Amino acid sequence: MVWTVIKNALFNTMDAWELIAGDVLICHKKTRFSLIRAAIKGCTASEYSHAAISLGQGKILDAVKPKVRISKGIDFFDEYDHVAIFRRNDFWDKERQTQLNLYANKLVEESREYSAIGAAKAYFERNKEQSPKLHKFIQYLEENNTNDKEQFFCSQLVVQCFIEVGIIDQEAGEYSTSLNPKLVYPVDLSKDSVFGYHYKYIKFKREYDVPDDDEFTNIDKYKDIYK
Repeated sequence: MVWTVIKNALFNTMDAWELIAGDVLICHKKTRFSLIRAAIKGCTASEYSHAAISLGQGKILDAVKPKVRISKGIDFFDEYDHVAIFRRNDFWDKERQTQLNLYANKLVEESREYSAIGAAKAYFERNKEQSPKLHKFIQYLEENNTNDKEQFFCSQLVVQCFIEVGIIDQEAGEYSTSLNPKLVYPVDLSKDSVFGYHYKYIKFKREYDVPDDDEFTNIDKYKDIYK
């Protein structure tokens, strides 16, 4: 345990048990091709293609096919090369942590589904001139969607959590893509400090090293903001 703490301090990494409720997780994955991942990279030029939020006590909420889920840390991190953690220490009091967990449990109990339509719409809205055919595909998906409950893609769910606990106003998305649950992509969450400042990385495989040129290496750090 002592060596783990020293190692993490030296290499700017942390372990899953150190996550607290409200931490935003932005996930990096290079291996295994995914159409959605390729679309996100094409739109954002980023290898970060998934987002989630910590519920505390080792639990993580995210939206993946087929449904919104709550995972244990070790099961979640095995899916990614590394994960960048963004944290704020002034938003997430006990009341908001409780609200977050109640909302997460509600979504899971209601079996809320992953929204492929929402992800496709976000891509279309951000690339209208380049993707005219996508609009017809979205119409087809909507016509064949039989679920009348709200569905979520990954970063949409994270933003919605911030709205539900009262950190973000419902109308804020009109002024910022990062705050718009229907347009936001994972890496966008790193561009607005409401979601936190880069805290540390989590990596599952001991032999893996976060690249020196990772896009979050030179951005504002949590340790510099909260000295």
